[in-house]
Amino acid sequence: MATEIQNVPAIPELSRKDFVTANDVRWCPGCGDYAILNSLQRTFPELGVPRENFVIISGIGCSSRFPYYMNTYGFHTIHGRAPTVATGVKVANPDLSVWIVTGAGDGLSIGGKNKEKGIRLNGLIPEVVDAATASPGEILTHQPDHPSPLYSQLLATMGLPDFPSPMGVIRQIQRPTYESLIHDQVEEAKVKKGTGTWQELLHGSSTWTVE
Repeated sequence: MATEIQNVPAIPELSRKDFVTANDVRWCPGCGDYAILNSLQRTFPELGVPRENFVIISGIGCSSRFPYYMNTYGFHTIHGRAPTVATGVKVANPDLSVWIVTGAGDGLSIGGKNKEKGIRLNGLIPEVVDAATASPGEILTHQPDHPSPLYSQLLATMGLPDFPSPMGVIRQIQRPTYESLIHDQVEEAKVKKGTGTWQELLHGSSTWTVE
């Protein structure tokens, strides 16, 4: 039996101007952040999400000025902690559409040992063969769900001119999303210790034990 839901307010039709603020956008001429900002302001109205449900979390650096330039809720946080704050916002209110804006200096630490790193596959040297003359056992058939990660590493190192460049899904792994795991963790904590309050947390023991 279907249940009719009444008095549900319709989401107002939004446009790009609804997400533009009166603040002067201050980036260097030619900066790519202008294009990203414009793209977000044009994309948000098409997502079908109420404007008050958008939250933009940023860290530090030029790109992290985004919360000032988007007419949404936002939080300009500290170095490298945008994902942490965004996780807390999403846990507190799962209905929010939370976006993280960060740059290389904030998320990847500019200047941190600019050296190429990789995995050396000793003894696993690929070779191009003629498919017309090779036996089926000699031809490598792509398996994105192959149990060994070395297989994907081998494909990822291929490139022109010696080998064809791989395209598409190189490695596919079925895993739960970070969002679902964090909510499961919160629910498990509630079952074990009950629903707490901010007052109990702030005025309780000064020692926190992470189990």
